[in-house]
Amino acid sequence: MARNFLNGPNCRNVDATIVKAFGLPHNRILGEDARFEVRADAFNLFNNLNINGGSITTLVTSPTFG
Repeated sequence: MARNFLNGPNCRNVDATIVKAFGLPHNRILGEDARFEVRADAFNLFNNLNINGGSITTLVTSPTFG
């Protein structure tokens, strides 16, 4: 089975990135366009469990388990 194969109704997966770059002054070591970058990444930002309740069972003896 493929990864993330359960995409049903109301499936929400929000990823976000915030980046701020600061230019640095020209010097011999860093070059002309040197920058310092601060970055924050968030995956599944709202932490939603995107599973349709009718299609997945946790009963181990069920033939559709897993």
